[in-house]
Amino acid sequence: MPFVSILAALGMNMLGTRLWPSARPLYVVLPLLLLFALGLAKVAAQLRGTFYAPTWGIVEELAPTSIAFAKCHGNPRDQKKL
Repeated sequence: MPFVSILAALGMNMLGTRLWPSARPLYVVLPLLLLFALGLAKVAAQLRGTFYAPTWGIVEELAPTSIAFAKCHGNPRDQKKL
């Protein structure tokens, strides 16, 4: 894939110099960068639920299970070494 990206960068440079010879290369690549940034923002918005800690409701649902497990198995620090 690195070879393809090098060719894509050269293609964008050639496209920019032939279509807009007086424009800077940044102005040619800027719409493409904006398109990639919008795509990244869309994915981040779709997956934002996985980026944050669980809500308090989820923690309260798991609390009885963890308390029951702790009562059955005890604290590992309290157990004697064999």
